[in-house]
Amino acid sequence: MYNWFTEMESIHQKVSQIMSGGEMIVNVIPSETQKLLYSVEASASLLGISRSTLYLQIQSRDIKAVKINNRTLIPHSSLIRYVARLEERANEGQNARLGRVR
Repeated sequence: MYNWFTEMESIHQKVSQIMSGGEMIVNVIPSETQKLLYSVEASASLLGISRSTLYLQIQSRDIKAVKINNRTLIPHSSLIRYVARLEERANEGQNARLGRVR
């Protein structure tokens, strides 16, 4: 049975590893138990945002989506990259507030 909490924890760990190394190299290949594509509902749930907000992120091209028939699906790699960019922006903002240069 698929566990959303385990999936979100896995994504968070990957992003944390990326950010601690200071590089934006993203391992975008999911493990055998992870999906390659997620529905809009599942993606929004994983990110903790509404479907409307997710569609806005897709429209602004912050999150990449693909269409298969009439379904909008979000690649696993797009979710990882999006969260990594959010964390990077947050770190840059924090460093700027503290007067630090990265």
